[in-house]
This record gives sequence, C-alpha cells and structure tokens, in this order.
Amino acid sequence: MPSKKIAPRPILFRDYSRRSQLRLSQKLRKFRLEKVPQFNPRDIPDNIVTERQISNYETVSRIADDCNDTESDSSHHVRSMDNSNSEENLSDDGETEEDTPSHDNLRNEEEQWFSSDEGEEEDFSEDGSEETYDEDDIEDQEEEDPLLYPGARLTVGDSLLAVLTLFLRHSFSAACLVDILHLIELVCITPNKCKKTFYKFKQYFVKAYPPLKRRFYCARCFEVLKTDKTQCGNCLEETQVAYFIEISLISQLQILYRRSDFVNHLQYRFTKTKINDEFYEDIYDGKVYRELCQPGSILCNPNNISFMWNTDGVSLFKSSKFSVWPFFLSINELPYDQRTKKENLLLAGLWFGPNKPLPQLFLQFISEEIEILRNGVDFYVSGLDDPVRVQGAVICGTCDAPAKALFLNMKQYNGEWGCQKCEARSQQYEDNNVRVYPFIGNLIERTQEETDRLAAQAVDSGKAPKGVKGPSAISALSSNYIRSTAIDIMHCVFLGVIKDLLTLWFSPKYRSKPWSLFQFKKIVDDKVCAMTPPTFVSRLPRAISENLSYLKASELKNWFHYYSLPILESIMSPVYLEHYQLFVNAIYLLSLNSVSGDMVNLADKFIFEFVLRFSDLYDLRFMCSNLHLTRHLPGVVLDFGPLWVTSCFAFEHVNGQLKTLIRGTRFAGLQISTGLSYFMALPELKEQLQPASDIRKFCDRLSRPEKKYKSHEIAPKLHIVGIIKRTLHLSGTIIEAMVSADFIASNLSIFYRLWKNKSLYISTMYKRCKKTDSSCVRYNSNGRIEFGIIKCFMRVSNCNCKSYCSSDQCDSQYCAIIEKCITLPRFNSSLNDDSLNSDFNYSGVYECTLTDNLIAVNINEISHICFFLKISKKQHYIVDPTNTIEVE
Repeated sequence: MPSKKIAPRPILFRDYSRRSQLRLSQKLRKFRLEKVPQFNPRDIPDNIVTERQISNYETVSRIADDCNDTESDSSHHVRSMDNSNSEENLSDDGETEEDTPSHDNLRNEEEQWFSSDEGEEEDFSEDGSEETYDEDDIEDQEEEDPLLYPGARLTVGDSLLAVLTLFLRHSFSAACLVDILHLIELVCITPNKCKKTFYKFKQYFVKAYPPLKRRFYCARCFEVLKTDKTQCGNCLEETQVAYFIEISLISQLQILYRRSDFVNHLQYRFTKTKINDEFYEDIYDGKVYRELCQPGSILCNPNNISFMWNTDGVSLFKSSKFSVWPFFLSINELPYDQRTKKENLLLAGLWFGPNKPLPQLFLQFISEEIEILRNGVDFYVSGLDDPVRVQGAVICGTCDAPAKALFLNMKQYNGEWGCQKCEARSQQYEDNNVRVYPFIGNLIERTQEETDRLAAQAVDSGKAPKGVKGPSAISALSSNYIRSTAIDIMHCVFLGVIKDLLTLWFSPKYRSKPWSLFQFKKIVDDKVCAMTPPTFVSRLPRAISENLSYLKASELKNWFHYYSLPILESIMSPVYLEHYQLFVNAIYLLSLNSVSGDMVNLADKFIFEFVLRFSDLYDLRFMCSNLHLTRHLPGVVLDFGPLWVTSCFAFEHVNGQLKTLIRGTRFAGLQISTGLSYFMALPELKEQLQPASDIRKFCDRLSRPEKKYKSHEIAPKLHIVGIIKRTLHLSGTIIEAMVSADFIASNLSIFYRLWKNKSLYISTMYKRCKKTDSSCVRYNSNGRIEFGIIKCFMRVSNCNCKSYCSSDQCDSQYCAIIEKCITLPRFNSSLNDDSLNSDFNYSGVYECTLTDNLIAVNINEISHICFFLKISKKQHYIVDPTNTIEVE
C-alpha cells in the first residue's frame, strides 16, 4: 500500500499539458497585477478544468504562485484523471489519500465528513472526506512543539489540546472549532504559529489515536469487497457497496498502556480490599474468572487481561431508521468505575445504516485481532524500558435480548425456543399473537457441546432445531458463548418485568382486573412526585401513570428498589404485595456490594416462588420471556458476580454520549469513531502537560464529569464544600452532643456540606436544596449500623488561624451532628429459610421514627447516603441503597 505523499503545494489541476498550465499562470498573474476586486470563474478558458470553482481573488493569487512553482519543479506530483484502478485507503484521520483542492470554501471544506450539516448537498470524495490544505499545513516545523509566538505562555500543542478538550466537553461543531482557532490566531501577536484549519488540527493529533479501517461489502449479498470500486462476484452490475468501520484493538491498547494511571489500575484485582473473603463482590469472584485463573490458564499470569463484550443498536435520528451498532470491549481488570469510562472502553467496530449488522461479517476481522491478542502481543508500558508480553481473551458478554439472539444466531424471545440459556419451550397463547413461557420446575440448561451440534444440524437441514439457527459469530471470540453471555438486569428486570407490572397495575385496559391499581394512580403519582431523592440520583421522580411509556431504566430502577414498597403498602392487596415483595427481595440480594452463596440460594428460592405464583395472580397471558429469564439471574451471579457487574447501564450511558459526537446526518460512523478516538487519546495527551501548569488545570477542569464545587481538602477523598465559619452560638443540644462524644476545643467552626468518597452530604441546615435530600445517612456506632439525619457539620480545633489549615497543623477534628433515628426492618419475605442472619433486611427498607436525640459522629464513621421517604406526616421510611458501585 503506497504511503501518503503531500506535494510541497497543493495543485488543483487534473492532467493538463504544461502549456495549458503556463497559459493559466500568465492569465492569473494578469488578474493580480490589475488588482481586479472580483473574479469571475467563467473567465477561465474552457479547456482548463478545475476541481472546484474558485471563490475569491486571494485564492486566484495563490494558485498563480503555485503555477509559477511548477515551472521550476519538473518532479511535481500531478494527479491523473484516470483513477479508476487506484486503491483507496483510509488514512489515520479517516480521510482519503488523494491530493485535494485549496481551502477557500471555508465552511464546507473544514466541516468535511466529521460534521457535515443536515441537508448539505455538496459532493464530497468517495469516502465522504476531502482534505483541505493551507500554507501552514505543509510547513516544516523547526521545533517539536514551538511556542505560539516568542514569549507566549502556551505552545502550539497546548493551545490545540485546550481546544480539543473544549470541543469534547461542549460538543460544538467543527465549524465552531475552526472559528475558535481563528479567534486564537487573532488575539496572538504576529507572526505566530497558530493553526487555523480543521485539517491541521486533526493532523496534529493523528498519531495520538488508533487508525480506522473501512471494511467494504456488498449490501445485497454481504460479500466482502477489497475496495469500494470492487465489483461483487455475485451481484455484478447490481453491486451496492457499503462499509463498516474497524478500529485496531492492538493500537487502542497500546495507547492505554502508555498511560501510567491505566497500568496502575490494572493491578486492582490484586490490591482491592474485600468486604467478605468468600462473597461475590466483582467479576473476579465468579466461577468463570476463577476457572481462568487456575495454573496454566490465561489469567494466572498477572500481565494478562480479559474483556467483556457489548453491542446494541443506537438510533441517531428521529426522521430515519439509521442507527449505529458499536461493538465495545471493556477491560475486566480495571476497577468498575474505570472500566466503564469511555476513555477506557475499546471500540472494536462500528456498524451503521438502516439495517441490523450481519454478525459473521461484522466480527470477522475483529475476531482475527482477538486471536492475535490471545497468542500475546508486546506492549510498551508506561514506566518500563522493555515491552511487556500481554495476552487477552474475551470471557463474557452482555446485551439486550434482541442483540443477544442476533449475535448468538438463535431464535428471538418471541420464537418457540426463545431462551438462549435453557431449553424452555414457549407456547402460542389463545389469541395467537403472543408467545408465553409457562412455569417449568426444573430447567434444562443449554450446553456448549449440544449447541454446537444443533448449529451443525441447522446448517445441514436449513432449519433451527431448538432455536439454534447456525454457528454463532461470538464463538470466534469466546469458546463457551452460551455460558459466557450474561443476562442484563437493566433490560430484563427494569425495562422488562417491572415495566410490564406497572402497565398491568395502572393501565385503564385492565381496570376491571383484581390486580388493577388504576383507581389509585393519582395517589401513587402524587407520592412519587413528592419524593426528594439524594443528589446522586440521575433523574428526579415523575408521575408513573402519565409517563409510563417514557420512563427510563434508571427511573424504573429507583421506583423498584426505593419507592414502590412503601407506596404500595397501603393500596395493594396483601396477597399481591407479598408476591411482589418476593421479587424485590430477590433482586436486592443479588445486587448488593457483597453477595454470599446463601443470599444467592435464597434469591433463587424467592424468584422460583414469584414466577410460580405469577400465572395464578395475573394470567398466563403475561408470562413473558423476561419473566422466564429471571430464573437464570442467580446463575449469572455465581458465574460473574453481583448483577451490577454485567448490567448494561454503563454501556447505555456511553451509547447516549455517542449522540453528542454527531453534528450532522452525513458520515455519522466516522464522526463517532473519530470522536471516541479523541476521548481515548485525551488522558495520554494531558499526561504530557506539566502537572501544575494553568493549561493542565484548564483541561482537568473540563474533563471532570461531576459538578465542580468550591471546596477545601481536609483529608484524602474528604472536602469541605462551601463556606466554613467560626461560631459562638450553638444550641444546647448540639453542645451536649459534642461534649458527650469528647469533641471539645476552644474554637468551633460550622459548615453544611461535605464531599466524601464521590458523594455530596448536605445537612438540613443548608436551605437551598428543595427537590433533593442528601442528609439521611447510615453510620457506624460502636460496631452497630445506625441511621440518622445530619443537621450540620462541625470542625473542632484549638487553632486560632482564620483561614483553612490542615489537620496535621491544627490537630482539628470533624464531626457530624446527627439526629438519631429508630428503625425497624420492613418488607422481608415470610419465605425466609433462616439461612441468613435474622437481623438482615432483604429489602433495604426500614420504617423510621425520628427521636430529636442529637449525637456527634466522627465523619469517618459515616458510611453512605440513604433515601429518606416521607409517605405521610407520621409515616417515614429510610431505604438503604442497593449498592454504592453501579453506574447509571
């Protein structure tokens, strides 16, 4: 493949004779000498053909200079008009390797494929890109990263990195980016080395992100094509060329390994502190991972890594069926909060268009790289001189049910054999429009050997025995894809079973049924809307019945875990409430930070009973596939750890961010892949900046996802937020509480907000929060778990300084003044087999009584924020969050 060559100056001509070029040169020089203010392209002789109409006089002058240069440059490259046999490649920045016209049509040229505006009708080159050049695009740099101008505070690289960070933070268009580049050039003294073109901006970062490859295929028969000019051997003249994007996994990993923080995070599985040694607390505790850590297996080597795959269709435009299917790989060895960040996710491929992907074609090239990784690749690691041999393997995957059926090459949930985990057979219901899954006591689990046999049988017979339509493309990534493909709680439970139950309860269609709560819908809506969740909840509650079709998975999750039982207690029939309570208890047990084997067994018992009773309480008509899939959730925990490990919440969050990378309807795939490449490259680029420099602080501030508060650090992961002030006027109850806890000193200061372990605690004395409540906490008191309401925070010291000072200098102590609550566990299922501690709460819900008794608690004893629910004036509940890890 020929390397890309850029001529010393861009030439706009096709294959003209030198005499024609000289004549044009003379004519253009004449226009310049006569200082013609407006130039009409029609004045160019008809025998001279340009790539694009020339738009203004300055361009004409520059072209004349270019023509003069050709007189003395006999070796100058001239592009031939006959390029039908040329091989088109995608360069590192996603553009076609060809010489291109000048840069005068500023907006259309600089937008290119990356941000083409909707409705734009301009004809671009074959791949939707057209490189544009300016005089500074081809200049030789004397320094690696020169100053913008003599005496400047920033280098060229600093300024471009700042613009890139701004671009990714605020998702403005490339046209806006170019305007910012021009603005920077305007405010700098001249001469300067500012970059003013979008092409040059991209070229500066071209080595920082992995190359993109376009894989061409025939859209009619899905035959792989070498180039977009190749004719399909099956369709011949009717060939319809399409393509998807592949991004080198090895190149992406090399970028990650150059980051020191990434390398340190990879040691997490060895350095993490477990809550309980024998409990399931992450993927490392599941059977699948532990089997691969046995001597001789791939993960017994601490340098090796493993992946979890995910894919889903993301609809980009409301006015069309166009969607993108990213194929992500997350790295299991990273901490959970790191493995789900977009800069740490590997985007292996991107399928886009109006149709679903063909997995065998889509994963064909990805599986080849996975095989290379499985055999081992040498990576240069941050902090080491010699490369490190790393092996990688795909050990699990998670996605929604339709994507799972597509990539496993099995029947969907609405087929006769619609479960990919077992051989449960669905039935046609009476109206023949619905397939239902009657309760089965003993499920026959699918095995990999049997599935492979059925796949071979399907190829021979052309049928789908037991729902297996043929070999799965995932088999090239993971040998045991039946076991390793998990069931996702987000789609199965929250968007599946819970949404169906809400429809049964509040839809007017079922108002005459014994389970209906239609007559109570206003009461329920009012109570839900009155809830004041903690600040970490991503969406404030809204009316259930009015917005049922529009509720997001996170809203349904909050309803299920935190609001539903206290609200339904007074309006739902006891038999239905007890039945629903079984399901809440089961999912709560399987979603905790730390899950024991006894918890899994008890949850399995609860789910078994919940599904068994469902058809009697509701109807066989509503025994859907999602309800059946809940039977397999305990097995998912045994194989991969708590349900949040394989939840799709994190991937859905990234999929939502993909839409922010689209700034036009054209070339969406290239826009997304390049945008994610920028996100991946950004951390490494920032590492090259001086830690205390202003530009580093600027980039760090824009890269922070959470809201920035005015704060002061008092200890690692502990910050005072807002104002702290000396106080001499405290109530007697507060002073008494502090004296009882030995918080005594000459100087007392009060503050109202505390940032601890990525959570913002807000006391009740802070009056600005109206719709959220982050004052209810769980804390430790003499080894016991207690709950209370934070009134304020106090600093106790003997220091007389007026400004902040560290604890080492002042020996300061910090405490929270908490109103103690008396709590009683509620909504525990009566099916408990006493395998767990009798004090354990299976729902996380506690009935609460306020005491007016204040105590002072060291802030280090505070565990986390809880939900405080006011159901009525006299009825209050505290709900302990299911876990403190999951990303929504």
